[in-house]
Amino acid sequence: MAEPAWLGQARRVARMEFRRSVRKVRGSGLRMGGLLLAAGFFTLVAVGFSALLISLDPDVSGFTVPDVFRGTVAGQWLFALVILTQRVVSNFPEPEAEAFVLTTIPVRAAVLGQMLAETYRALAYIGLPVLALAGSLAYVAGAPLLFVAVVLAFGLFVASVCAVAAALGYGLKLLVARVPGIARNQTLLGVLAVLLFFGGYTLVQLQVVDYSVLGVLPMGWFVDLAVLGSPVEGSALLALGAAAFGLGGIALAVALGAPLATALWLGDSVEGRVEREQARVGTASGDPLAAAISPLAFPVGRPATRRVAQRTVLLARRAPIKLSFLLTPFVLGAVGLGNLAASGNLAATIGPLAPVLAVTLPWLTGAALALNPLGDEGRVLPVTLTALTDGRAYVRGLALPGLLYGVPLAVVLTPLATLGGTYTALEVACLTLLAGVTAASSAALAPGVGVAFPRLNAVRVVRGRDLVPPRFTAIALHGAAVFGLGGFAAAALLAPDATRTGLAVVVGGLLALPFDLAATRGLPTAGVAAGLRDAGDAIAAVPNLAFRWGGYLIPPLVGVGLALAALRFARRRYERFEVD
Repeated sequence: MAEPAWLGQARRVARMEFRRSVRKVRGSGLRMGGLLLAAGFFTLVAVGFSALLISLDPDVSGFTVPDVFRGTVAGQWLFALVILTQRVVSNFPEPEAEAFVLTTIPVRAAVLGQMLAETYRALAYIGLPVLALAGSLAYVAGAPLLFVAVVLAFGLFVASVCAVAAALGYGLKLLVARVPGIARNQTLLGVLAVLLFFGGYTLVQLQVVDYSVLGVLPMGWFVDLAVLGSPVEGSALLALGAAAFGLGGIALAVALGAPLATALWLGDSVEGRVEREQARVGTASGDPLAAAISPLAFPVGRPATRRVAQRTVLLARRAPIKLSFLLTPFVLGAVGLGNLAASGNLAATIGPLAPVLAVTLPWLTGAALALNPLGDEGRVLPVTLTALTDGRAYVRGLALPGLLYGVPLAVVLTPLATLGGTYTALEVACLTLLAGVTAASSAALAPGVGVAFPRLNAVRVVRGRDLVPPRFTAIALHGAAVFGLGGFAAAALLAPDATRTGLAVVVGGLLALPFDLAATRGLPTAGVAAGLRDAGDAIAAVPNLAFRWGGYLIPPLVGVGLALAALRFARRRYERFEVD
C-alpha cells in the first residue's frame, strides 16, 4: 500500500531543514568547534563508561528496574521538553522559505517535517554515545536484543519529545501572536517560566520531590522498553505503555500541531502593533528619551553623556533577547547550588552565595549594555559618529548605567548574601569592597572590549527577525577578565591555602606539562617546563598572610588598570572609526 504523499513531503522538508542546519554549523567555525567539543566530550564519556562496564562485567541477572530509574528518565524527558520548546519558540517558529513551503505542500507535512528535522538534529548530537552505551550493555548482559531495545526506546524518547515540543511551541507562539497582553509581556512571562521550571528542578535536587514520584509518568516507562530481551527485570506492561505513549504522542502532536501551525503561519499577529505601541514615547515631559526609560534616570553627567546612557538602556529594553547570554551563569550557578543543597548541608549551600554574587553581579551589570555599542547603533551608526564627535562623552555614557546602578546593586546585595554564612566582619567588608570595585571595572571594561570586537552585521537569532548580539569573543574576554580577576581575589580572601595550592598546581603542573611532553619529542622546551615548575614551587612557598592580601588586592587593581585602558582605547577607537 502506497504511503500518503504528505508523509514523503514531510521527509523532504526534514532533510532540507537538517541540511540547512548542517551548512550553518559548517559556516561558523566557532559554532562548529563548540558542537564538536561537546559531542566529543559526551562520546568520550560514553565510550569510557562502556569500557569500564565491559571490564567490570557485572552480573545484571535478577536486577529489577526501580521507580527512581523511571523517574529519572521522566525528568530528563521533561527537561528536554522545556529546552526544545524554547528552541521552537525562538529559533523554529516557522519553516525556512515559509511562503514557498506553505503554497506547495499541506501544513501538516510542514509540521511533521519540522518535527523530524529537530529529531535528526538531536540524534546527530547524542546518537553516537547512545549507540556505544547500547552496545556495551548488550555485551555485558549477553543479550543482543538489548541493543535493539535500547535503540528503539531512545528513538521513541527523542522523537516523542521533539514532536510534543513542536506542538507546544506552536501553541505558545500562537498565544503571543493573538493575545496583546501576552505579546506585551512575553519577556517577563518567559523569565517567570524559566524560574518556575528551575524552581521545580531545585525541589527535586533538594529531594523535596523524589525522582521516584515521577516514575508514574509514562515517559519514564521507556526504561522498561529499553531492557526488553535482557536479564534485567522490567515491566512488560509498562514497556507496552511506553511504546503506546511514544507513538501516540507523536501522532497526537502532529494532529494538534497542524491546526495550531495553520493559525500561526496563515493568520494575523498582534506583535507588530504591540511593538509599534511600545516604541512610542510620551512627550509630556519634554524629554521623550528620558520618558522612554522611566523609571530609570541619569541625573549626573554632561548632556551628551546622559543621552548616550539613555539610548543604551532603551535599546536593551526593546530587544532583551540579545541579552539571553546573561542567563547562562545564573543557570549554572543555580544547578551548582542545587547540588550542594542536595547534600543536606545548608551552610555549604549558602556559604558560596556571597562571593559568587560579588563577582557575578558586576559581570551582569557591565555586560548587559555595552558589549556591542557600535553594533547596537545599527543603521544610524554614521549619524552617531558624525553628530557626536566627542569620544569621551560617548564611552562615559556607555559606562554610566553600570556605574550608577550596577555598583550600588552589587554593594547592597553582596553583604546581604553573607547573612546566612559564617563570615567575619572583615570578610564582609572586603567582599563588599571587592563587589563595588569589580562592578566599576566591569562597567568601564565592557565598552573597550565591545568596540575592539564589534558585531556590525545582523544575525538571525529568531526566525524572521534579525538582531545584533555581542560577539562571542567580546563576551568571553569580558567574562574572563571579570570572573578571573574578581573570582581569584574572592578565593584568595576566603580560602588562601586552597587557592595558593591550586595556583601552584596550575602553574607548575598543568602549564608545564605540554612543554615537558614537547621536550620528550626533542623540542627545546625543557627549560620552559623547569621554569614553570620553579614558579609553581615559589607560589606554594609564599606565606599565607602575604598570599591572602596580595591575592585580594592585586587582581582588583589590575582590573581598574584594564578598565581605564579600555575606556581610553574605546574613546580613540570611536573617534577614528570609519564605516565601510
